[in-house]
Amino acid sequence: MVIAAGLVRGPRLIVAGALLFLISDSLIAARLFRETLVFDGLDWGGVAVWITYFGAQLCLAVGIVRRKQEGVTA
Repeated sequence: MVIAAGLVRGPRLIVAGALLFLISDSLIAARLFRETLVFDGLDWGGVAVWITYFGAQLCLAVGIVRRKQEGVTA
């Protein structure tokens, strides 16, 4: 997905969103093979996954809307 997003002409937010998804998925995989990052009763690994996932969704949505507004074709 990251490579495909890099080939898209248009806002770089699309690439940023794909990279954030890569980070989010990597954090999920790392949590499967390691202990979670729990400090003061809060699972920081889970927090990091949700922040990167939400950021990815936001970047992709805004990037696609901007691309549509610019009228850029693939």
